[in-house]
Amino acid sequence: HILDGLKEQTINALITIQEHNKVRRLVNIILVKATPILLPLTGWGFILIGIYLFKREKEKTIKKKKMV
Repeated sequence: HILDGLKEQTINALITIQEHNKVRRLVNIILVKATPILLPLTGWGFILIGIYLFKREKEKTIKKKKMV
């Protein structure tokens, strides 16, 4: 997958001279565990926020029409 290459590239960029297990572990946690969970959740969150804002704006226009 794309995450494997991204993980190796990130580790190579962050680790320059000697091996840093903390950096490797942090990159693993972020890219391998968190990214597959957070990306779909973020996408669905944006969809729900969009629906909420659309309905709120629609209600505002209905109230304005009733006042006129």
